[in-house]
Amino acid sequence: DDGSGGGGDDDGDGDEEIPDDVEEPEPLPEPEPESEDDDAFDDEAFDGDVPQNESAPCADPLLRAAWDDERRAAVRLAVEKYLVPSLVDELRNELRRKGVLAVARLAAAALKRRADVAPFRLVDQGSNGLDESASRQFDGCTAVGVAVPRPDAFASSEKERGRPPPGEPLWLAYLNGTGSLADRCSVSDRATERDLPSVRAAATFFRRHVPDVIVVSTSAGMGACRRAFRFVEYCMEAARTPMEGPEDETIEQTMKREEREELVAEWKPTLAFADDALARIFSLSVRSQRELEAAPPSLRLAVSLARAAQN
Repeated sequence: DDGSGGGGDDDGDGDEEIPDDVEEPEPLPEPEPESEDDDAFDDEAFDGDVPQNESAPCADPLLRAAWDDERRAAVRLAVEKYLVPSLVDELRNELRRKGVLAVARLAAAALKRRADVAPFRLVDQGSNGLDESASRQFDGCTAVGVAVPRPDAFASSEKERGRPPPGEPLWLAYLNGTGSLADRCSVSDRATERDLPSVRAAATFFRRHVPDVIVVSTSAGMGACRRAFRFVEYCMEAARTPMEGPEDETIEQTMKREEREELVAEWKPTLAFADDALARIFSLSVRSQRELEAAPPSLRLAVSLARAAQN
């Protein structure tokens, strides 16, 4: 010891001496060099291809088949449980929408055919595309609409109480060749062949106008409509009966009356029932109130029936 103090090595080079009883640590193992197969696997994996060596997991045929089965099962589940039901619902909604549109077009066409009569025929001029001037001709076709009144609850209750029910008359509306209301006639709603005043009024009405078509409504019930139909038939026969002229009749008046009698004798109009569903809608509409302001709903119904018959 050179007396320099402290511990240290003898040779003064700064390295401490290791005691004999201390074992030296084992050296770390050197890393193994990367093989060419590993480089090829990394390159192929980076390129997105399946490695071809047997150590890669995707190279196992059984594992690859299992993965394909799982993938097919997932796709099948998505298609059958989610995609197909959504497509079925979409097709059903589309078919339902097209069906509603088709039915609406058919209903609109049927309503147009029933309502397309003068003076409400569709034209290029007029408000709402309709001709309200009644200027279109029907080639001389004239018609009479017969509106049979419908029984209502108020009349039935009044009858049960012993009071006379407020009866609504049987209206006859005559339309000229332009579809305009030219004349009207009302008789009792219970008129039959035995009601002479009603028969005389209706027969005179028919003789005066000699219509080509006569239509009777159908919504008042089978009994009331058949009674009105038989009444109209009887009045038509009564209208064909020759009438005697007055005693002070001139020769000219006699000739005109005879010509009229010949015309009435050859008169053979068309008599039929007519569905009045559309006519009842028209009778309560604003348009009918504007055109026939003072007319009751039954008379408006008769007008609409006659216009449909003219068409």
